[in-house]
Amino acid sequence: MKNFNIIYFGSPYYSCNVLQSILDSKFNVTSVVSQKTTYRRRNKKKDTAITSFANDNKLRVFTPECLSDKNFLKDIENQNPDFFILFSYGKILKNELLKIPKYASINIHCSLLPHWRGGAPIQRALLNGDETTGVTFFAINDSLDRGKIIKSFEYRIKSYDNAITLQDKLSSIAAENIEDIIRSYSEFNLFTQNEERATYAKKIQKEEAVINWESSSQTIIRQVKAFVEWPKAHAIITNCELKILDASISDLNSSLSCGDVVNFSRDNLCIKTGDGVIDIIKLQLPGKTPINIRDLFNSNSPLSNNLKEISKK
Repeated sequence: MKNFNIIYFGSPYYSCNVLQSILDSKFNVTSVVSQKTTYRRRNKKKDTAITSFANDNKLRVFTPECLSDKNFLKDIENQNPDFFILFSYGKILKNELLKIPKYASINIHCSLLPHWRGGAPIQRALLNGDETTGVTFFAINDSLDRGKIIKSFEYRIKSYDNAITLQDKLSSIAAENIEDIIRSYSEFNLFTQNEERATYAKKIQKEEAVINWESSSQTIIRQVKAFVEWPKAHAIITNCELKILDASISDLNSSLSCGDVVNFSRDNLCIKTGDGVIDIIKLQLPGKTPINIRDLFNSNSPLSNNLKEISKK
């Protein structure tokens, strides 16, 4: 059984699952490539999750600012990689890099390509109300998410899934199957994507998370689910701007105006929408940590007091 040389490209926390699976499969991970270190307040260093994971596992790490840097390219070539494996790396690899691996550069994409190409496939699937999504392994070429498909794995989106749970489930599917994809690569019949079925998952804009209470309840719930990690759905309730982290469609009916408070109790904060009522389950006040509705009810915050006064009327 061949012990392939792997160079892994990734950045966020969920890409660690796949790298761990590759290590468990006893492949030779010669190095890891990730995004540059960032600096926060007080000049505090902040590595990507995959950089920290690689350092903990004593793996060599590259964080090139420019992928065309001659020294970087030479270092990568000297490792004699059989495969590049990419999962949410965040940069496009050009031909000068793609020609280095002996077999292929394999990207892991969280959709059923060619549906939702681009950088926000999970959020777009949730906003669109898709019933299914999945993971696609494909061989990278010089066009965005257009390479030949190696294999796809379908996942049926659950009613309780949001962007965080969906990302975790799809990364688990990727981690469970990466060993077979690598070991059996030469046995797969790669096929070209159907361009007529292609859709594009454009980058999320912060203003998309602003809730318009005249929208349908379903539209608002989709916003909450899609933006739960970032930028978080936010709305005005009784002149207070807050972030909504979890909500469901209520069975209540109301003739109140859109955005009005229908009910506030220890267990419910119900708001009128364009076609019904939603029940807010979890929220976040400006500068505060997330809380549930019982926490809000038991607090002495101006919002809680205001909502109690409204509910008495």
